[in-house]
Amino acid sequence: MIRKMTEDNDRLISDQRLHAHYWAFDDGLTSAYYLAGSSLAEISRYHATLHQLFEQTLADIPCPRQQTSQPWDWHPLLDSDDLRVGLLTVYPGHAIPLHDHPGSTGLLIVLDADVTIRQYDLSTSAKHKPLHRPVELTLLHEYRFSPAGYTVFGPCSGNIHALEAGDKPCTLFDVLLAPYRNRERSWYMPLQDNSDDPTCVHAMRLNNPFDLDDGQKPLCGRIANSG
Repeated sequence: MIRKMTEDNDRLISDQRLHAHYWAFDDGLTSAYYLAGSSLAEISRYHATLHQLFEQTLADIPCPRQQTSQPWDWHPLLDSDDLRVGLLTVYPGHAIPLHDHPGSTGLLIVLDADVTIRQYDLSTSAKHKPLHRPVELTLLHEYRFSPAGYTVFGPCSGNIHALEAGDKPCTLFDVLLAPYRNRERSWYMPLQDNSDDPTCVHAMRLNNPFDLDDGQKPLCGRIANSG
């Protein structure tokens, strides 16, 4: 049954209807939420809870935060066995490196400013490679989102992604279904500069980004107090 739900979910995610969306009218954020949420059966199951959290967020969208020593912040709104929801802020000039959310379905809605999101899949030959081995990633989508833009990912489709802020702090409404333990997550550190051609990335798959040498360590963000 779980496998069937996963297959159905990934089939939906690959559908053209779930590609980049941007709604420029006054209630664009609410419309983006309803369209994104109704597109995924698993997310729609939690509509009441998510709708309440989203409306509370819209009533008080965080103002652009002052730059901290960290490149990003995570402010939790809900953390349960089935659902993890929070506000993710990425600061100007910074990026969250390539990483995955194993076994999870996710939704990201941009609340303010601009962000670039790249979503990847592992090549077939790399799916069973152990950690600390080079793997090949294939670009699925590259989006430059403004407020009300959204994207989704499934356990096997677009699950590996990176986010890069524009010239202002960018805050996203971030939803994860079937949350994983942090120690199960992998980070993917590119072995060469792919800025000119990000369509195929050769990277080292790591469980902990601090497994790298000092000169290669990615900056890690912080978790804000939930109170």
